[in-house]
Amino acid sequence: MREYNLAYEFSEYMAGSVSIGMDGCGNHYILDMREDMNEDEYPILAAHSGNLGYEDCKQVARSFPELCRGTTSMDEELD
Repeated sequence: MREYNLAYEFSEYMAGSVSIGMDGCGNHYILDMREDMNEDEYPILAAHSGNLGYEDCKQVARSFPELCRGTTSMDEELD
């Protein structure tokens, strides 16, 4: 994932975050680390590769475990 974060210039477009995975449709799962953790977890955001930025992303989970329990696609979440 380090290569993806560098290639998509996350430090420039979404400073304070890191992509932790992609869904195969061009969407990133992103740890939002701009603020301190809440109960030892960072919120998870979703953003499309071609539209990276905090103004166009959406929070899809309050924690990584919550994200793993999710049942909707990120395309549905971002629409």
